[in-house]
Amino acid sequence: MEEKIVYTFKASRRAKHIRLTVHRDGRVTVSSPLWVKQSMIDKFVSDRRQWILKKVRHFKMMQDKSGKPERKFTRRDYLENKDKALALIRERVEFYSETYGFKYNKISVRNQRTRWGSCSAKKNLSFSYKLLFLPEEHRDYIIVHEICHLGELNHSRKFWALVEKVIPDCMTVRRELRKSGLLYS
Repeated sequence: MEEKIVYTFKASRRAKHIRLTVHRDGRVTVSSPLWVKQSMIDKFVSDRRQWILKKVRHFKMMQDKSGKPERKFTRRDYLENKDKALALIRERVEFYSETYGFKYNKISVRNQRTRWGSCSAKKNLSFSYKLLFLPEEHRDYIIVHEICHLGELNHSRKFWALVEKVIPDCMTVRRELRKSGLLYS
């Protein structure tokens, strides 16, 4: 008998594609544009069945090996650390934006649940306060990544070449970040 995959579905006005996320706690989330039919979503999940089960097993094994539960952040953590995070992030953004010669409008620090950072078309930078808890190398990679979006608002070869100017081993750092306990799925 096949193991059933239970997932949470979220329809989104902003979504352009169907997106599947396997969270570290074993939850599976699927988001899609509003126009996508349920039958397409079911097929999408079914086609990725083996990958989903492999990821769920991997996360369960990682949690079993570490023997410690993943850190849970609270609203109180955010309120206690947002100013400190903003000061640190602002300092690093100013340094790296000067290095690249890019201008930005605003920097904000939020209690983001799904992203480390973002850059808007209006050149506003937003970061998760949780950067404060990352090793410096990972934190700087995320900041540089978002600053490079000021020059290239995509993930093209030009964009990655910009990132590599300051962080030559950016792909290694990116892989390490994905393995960290604070990983965003």
